[in-house]
Amino acid sequence: MKDKYEKSKAGEIAIEKSRFAKWFENFWYYYKWHVIVIGFFLIVGLICFVQCATSQNSSDLMIAYVGGYSSNKEDNELICEVLGSVAPDAGESGKGSVVALNYFSVYSQKEAEQIFTNDEGETNTNGVRELLQTSNSNLDQFVDFTKTGEAAVWLVSEDVYHTLDLSERAMPLSALYGEQLPESRYDEYAIRLSETDLYRYYGALQKLPANTLVVMPARVVVGAASNSETYAYFCDMFRAIVEFKMPQ
Repeated sequence: MKDKYEKSKAGEIAIEKSRFAKWFENFWYYYKWHVIVIGFFLIVGLICFVQCATSQNSSDLMIAYVGGYSSNKEDNELICEVLGSVAPDAGESGKGSVVALNYFSVYSQKEAEQIFTNDEGETNTNGVRELLQTSNSNLDQFVDFTKTGEAAVWLVSEDVYHTLDLSERAMPLSALYGEQLPESRYDEYAIRLSETDLYRYYGALQKLPANTLVVMPARVVVGAASNSETYAYFCDMFRAIVEFKMPQ
C-alpha cells in the first residue's frame, strides 16, 4: 500500500508541474512584452534611485534629463563628471562641482515604434503600448518635479519641450544674454545641446540624443531655487554649458 501511495503522490506532483508549465507558457505568450518593458523600467528606476540616493545629498547641482534615453551607471557617471568639470566653481583645480542627474525616460510614439520594430519591419504593438504608458507616468513625475525648484538645469527632448509647453516654465534667454542671444539657440527659451562646443568636445555627452534641448527653469518660490544666491548659481551653470569653448 505504501508503494502505491507514493506512486500516486508522485503522479499528482507531476500533474501539478505540468499545469504550472502550461499556465506559465500561456502567460509568457500573452504578457511577455509587458514583463520585459516593466522589468526594464524597474531596473532603470532602481539604478537611478540608488544613484540619486547616494549622490543627491553630496551633490552641488541637480540636473534633470527628460527624453528618449535611459542611462546606465557608467554613462551616467561620465556625463555627471563632464558637467561637474565645467561648473562655475571649477576653479584652478579643474575638479568642478558634484553633479547629480535625475532621469525621466520619456519616449515619443516614433521612438517607441523604432525600439519595438524588428529587422523585418514587424512592430510589437504591445511593447509600444507598455513603453508609452510608462513614459506618460514618467512625464507626470517630471511635471511634479518642476514644481520643487531643485533642478539647476533641464535637459529635455524637443518632443517633451513642446508637449509640456516648457517655454511657459522657462527663463527667457534674453534675461540671461540681453539682445545678443547664443547662436545655438533653439528658440527664445532653449538651447540646442548638440550645437554647443561642450557636446561636440565630450563624447560622454553624445550619449544623449541629438534633439536634447538645454532649458533654464524659471525661478519658483520653493526648494533650492527660492534662494537668490542658489538660483544665481543655477544660472551660472546654464551659462557654463552654453558658453563652453572647445580647447584649441
